[in-house]
Amino acid sequence: MGVDWLDAVLLYLYNNRKYCYIQEIHKAMEPILAIPIIEILVIINKLAKDGYITIEEHIIRSPDPVTQEMKEVSRRDGYFISFEGILFVENKSLIWQHRPYKWKQIKGIIKTIWEIVKIIIVVLNSVAILWLMYMAIPNK
Repeated sequence: MGVDWLDAVLLYLYNNRKYCYIQEIHKAMEPILAIPIIEILVIINKLAKDGYITIEEHIIRSPDPVTQEMKEVSRRDGYFISFEGILFVENKSLIWQHRPYKWKQIKGIIKTIWEIVKIIIVVLNSVAILWLMYMAIPNK
């Protein structure tokens, strides 16, 4: 499981913009990435934790045949992309527009590389200053 799976599920919800059920998402993802249904649940929980999708419980009721009283038959969770999720997908550069989690990962890698480059530059600057000071001392 990786950021490609996160991007694929988020993009599916982004493109459909309706409440989707887990079986529907699994059926759509199966030909593309062959994601097991349990992994889709993990991905959905991650997307919900990040605030990019909303989870709404749908209760299915039907009348009891004897008493005609409405009884709960089953519960299903419906998943829908949130406004934050829409912005997360749309507010990326042209290259990463439909791969927001991949962009987040690459941005982290670039930030780490930049931190290392800054440290190297500071060390080289210190060495250059020491070398210039050494060269400025008159030799006897």
